[in-house]
Amino acid sequence: GRFNSDPAHFPYHQPMAGEVSGADHKFVQGLLASRKEESLFVGQLDHVVKGKPEKYIMVITKFRMFSIKSGSNKLAQQCHLLEIEAIKSHAPTELDIKTFKFELSGVSAHVDAIITAIRRALSLTFPSLPENHPNLDVRPSSRLEDVPQKELLLGGFVDTYSSLCDFQNHVRREEICWDMEHTYVRRNIKEFDLSEFEQPISPADMRALLGALRFNKYFRTLIADSNALGRDQIGFLAEGLRHNSFLEELVLKNIGLKHDFVTMLTTALSSNKDIALNRLDLSDNPLEDKGLIALSNYIQTSPRGIVSLDVSNGQAGKTGAAALAAALKKNVKMPSTLTHLNLSGNKLESEGTSGLAAFLSTPNALRTLILANTSANLELIFPAIMRGCAELRTLDVSHSKITKKEAPHLARLASSSATLKTLNLAGTLIPVDSLKEVLGCIVANPYMQDVVLDLKENALGLPGALMIQSIAAKITNIVNLDLSDNDLGDEGVSAVCDGLCASTSIRRLVIGVNFKVSKNKPRPVALESIASLIESDCPLTSLNIVASHGKSGSGGALKQDLIPLVYALATNDSLLELDLSGHQMGNKGAIALGKALQTNTTLSSLVWDDNGTTLEGFKAFRTGLERNSALKHMPLPLADIIAAKGDLAAVQHICTDIERLLGRNQSPTGRFESDAMGVSGAFMALLTSGQQQQVDKILMRIKATGKHATGSDLVAVQDAEGLERVIGSLHMIGEEFGHTVEEEVSQNMRAAARSLSEAISDKKDEITDRIIASVGNSLKGTMDSTVLRRLQTAMKLGAKEVDIEAVEKVLVKAAGAEVGAKAKETFLSAIEIATDYIYEKVSDRLSEVLENVMNDEVASPVAHPPAASAVSASPAASPAPSPSPSPAPATTPSASPSTPSAANTPPPVAPRTNAPPPVASRAHIPVSEQKKPDSVTASPALPSKGSATPKLQVDQGMAAAIMRGLAGPPASRPPRESEPEPEVVASPTPAGPSTPNSKPATPTRKLMGRRPTMVDAQPPVLNLATNEVVPSVTIGKAEKTPAKSEPVQLEHMTKDRVAGPKSRKPPSRRPRPPPS
Repeated sequence: GRFNSDPAHFPYHQPMAGEVSGADHKFVQGLLASRKEESLFVGQLDHVVKGKPEKYIMVITKFRMFSIKSGSNKLAQQCHLLEIEAIKSHAPTELDIKTFKFELSGVSAHVDAIITAIRRALSLTFPSLPENHPNLDVRPSSRLEDVPQKELLLGGFVDTYSSLCDFQNHVRREEICWDMEHTYVRRNIKEFDLSEFEQPISPADMRALLGALRFNKYFRTLIADSNALGRDQIGFLAEGLRHNSFLEELVLKNIGLKHDFVTMLTTALSSNKDIALNRLDLSDNPLEDKGLIALSNYIQTSPRGIVSLDVSNGQAGKTGAAALAAALKKNVKMPSTLTHLNLSGNKLESEGTSGLAAFLSTPNALRTLILANTSANLELIFPAIMRGCAELRTLDVSHSKITKKEAPHLARLASSSATLKTLNLAGTLIPVDSLKEVLGCIVANPYMQDVVLDLKENALGLPGALMIQSIAAKITNIVNLDLSDNDLGDEGVSAVCDGLCASTSIRRLVIGVNFKVSKNKPRPVALESIASLIESDCPLTSLNIVASHGKSGSGGALKQDLIPLVYALATNDSLLELDLSGHQMGNKGAIALGKALQTNTTLSSLVWDDNGTTLEGFKAFRTGLERNSALKHMPLPLADIIAAKGDLAAVQHICTDIERLLGRNQSPTGRFESDAMGVSGAFMALLTSGQQQQVDKILMRIKATGKHATGSDLVAVQDAEGLERVIGSLHMIGEEFGHTVEEEVSQNMRAAARSLSEAISDKKDEITDRIIASVGNSLKGTMDSTVLRRLQTAMKLGAKEVDIEAVEKVLVKAAGAEVGAKAKETFLSAIEIATDYIYEKVSDRLSEVLENVMNDEVASPVAHPPAASAVSASPAASPAPSPSPSPAPATTPSASPSTPSAANTPPPVAPRTNAPPPVASRAHIPVSEQKKPDSVTASPALPSKGSATPKLQVDQGMAAAIMRGLAGPPASRPPRESEPEPEVVASPTPAGPSTPNSKPATPTRKLMGRRPTMVDAQPPVLNLATNEVVPSVTIGKAEKTPAKSEPVQLEHMTKDRVAGPKSRKPPSRRPRPPPS
């Protein structure tokens, strides 16, 4: 039968010869077969009826006791073993059994065997049955055999449930028994969850299941979530709680628990002094004030205290909340045991808040406090937390309004807490200024690390976004930031993302439901800011920009505007999780996702449902996923699948392929066998990246000037032109080492496989010897040496051998492939660091070359050809010729007839030349012998107010704009109101007569549409080397002659340039999306 039991548990009593006739035996077998049971005792018991003994057959099974009149083939009496009230036996042959239905008396030679069978069946079917049930009156007591407690599967729950079903004359649920005997046993599950069974559960089954828990010692948790329990079921549960001392957690969530039901449960809990209950969840039940008061009566007398209490959404008011708070404070165990308290959804108001603050202000062990939507007076709660909750990790005050009155208390809490990790301020409508103060305290608190901050639904708007942008660079301890549904708009999203680029801690950002419904001009900028954020140094790994396109005002779907951001994923190597749901991108979005996945190697989780994807889009996405090995987790876009009614069968087939590909990526073997990107693929992707394009762009701009770089500038240009070969050689080195490591790893893994196989074979021999030794010592009368040798030979020859090929497959193709891939990732990361650094330095150097060339073009007269644009020094001024064969244009400062004050003298600036700087002072040379410097540039249409040889200052602002790659020619800067009108500055005339070689002033050539400004006193300009404002230098104007005749060492203006962070944004690797 189904209920075969261990013979050690249920020893079958063999009736003595002649006790049971053949006809009676046949009837008993038919009875047991019809009930699918086995007998534990079959024997003769002579009943005394009206003073005369009559022969009866006694049959005892696991659940029932039967009395059959011998020879009649009729069942005289029967009862369930739980119905036995008392057993009396004052002589070894006398037996009196009293049940709730009848009384059975008789004489038998097997009375002790009958009593033992009944006791043993009850102890194994109902393990925690009280010892006085049934009541035993056996004399002498030595006749009672010991009934040892056996370790039963699931504490004997299946037999208990089956026995209670039999007790109720109800057919048990076979699938429940199957789940228990297979799933629960194999997985060692100790949570009894009613929702796991097939619904609905009939009242009779619910009664049997809950009744079985009364006698069970195995399960530690009872969960009834959304399982409606009536008064009868609650009564059975209460009865079980009255006797079960092993349940530790009780979850009765959304079961319609009213206040009178709570009274039944708490009364039962209070009567069980040995109960181990420490976690109680009564959330989502209409408890109201009466229910919370009834619960408080148990809380204040709980013998061991409660670790976790959840009464959220209990519809209670200030009276019930005040009663619960008073109970928490009254029970001396609570401050040291309660770690989780959830009162959300109950209106505390002033009375409840005061009581709760009184408990919170005393030292306690709370780690999680949830007061969402409680109308609590936070002005009392925050200071109370500061005083008593020294271990608080999570604080949730969402949807409880925070004004400027409560915000300072929250700021002080944030600045003083040493343990707070999670702060939920969603829906509090906290003012922006107050939020800034709170954020400042969080950032300034060195003890708060890895903070999770929820700020959604606070209507922060653009002011809030700008505030976050202003302090984002200081955020070093917030790792998870939720700004969704804050009416930020496109400009606000752009501001937040631009600011967070400087953050060093944000790893997860939720910024969805913030875009405007209608497209506006800032939208491309916002999307570009998001793309820049995921490419920046911010350690962002999870991004959520889900849309709620059904909401008016904000949260609009981006539609195809989102596609450029999708294409940015192609080269992103930092993002691990992405949620793009609800944006209605259509098939173009799905196609873009498929293309991006083909080169993305890091994204492991993707959510993109509700995007209007049809069959064409699913096909493109499947193609991309086939060539991707990183994506492992992706819920199927069910909304789009359901919407594809016409192509539902084809879409379902594609979704099956998608699930298969996701499973392949989750398998190490499949994942790394499909990874074909490699370092060479990364190199080819790099050649089309924004970094190489930036270098090519600067090179073309240098060539477009028509000037030829010389000296070190020429070398820099040549380096840039050969940069692709250099970067390619680096990737070839990485690929070479990648193949080498892959081969070495495979060899080592094969050697490890052989070693493991040998070790497993040795262990198999050891376990065989141990088994033979154990059997030989335990079964000496049965297993002699010959039998043991045969058994040993059978075990060694018949047992499975180690499949070395399977071991190699696991190690080489799975573990080895993973190790090799990690090694390649390591090599590739090193190469990427080198290439990024090289591109940065080459770009910077090319920018300097471009600046030099542009300055030379400004300083070169139009009448002179480029080859002769250099100004030759006089023999007296330059005794040694320049070693450079093609000197760059030079400008030599001449002595000024007037001596300005030392304070106004600008520092010497090196000329743009490859010639060595002068080392001798010209102070001793007469002014008449000094050669007049040529004009730097002459303006074609400027009126002359003094001399016919005007001089022009190098416009560093224009050069900076050109170097930084600003679009279009720089526009002419209008003079400020306080500035004088531009005037021509006359060059100082030498004291001697004019030479015949003197040339008239040549008009200057207009550069890129800008009219040079020539003033005697120029305004300060920005020094590109130090980013500082310094006095400008007018080239051609006489400098102050040094007072001493010591050599003057001129320094190049870029000598002290710091190679640190630059205002110029580094070039992006992100490819441009294809034109729509």
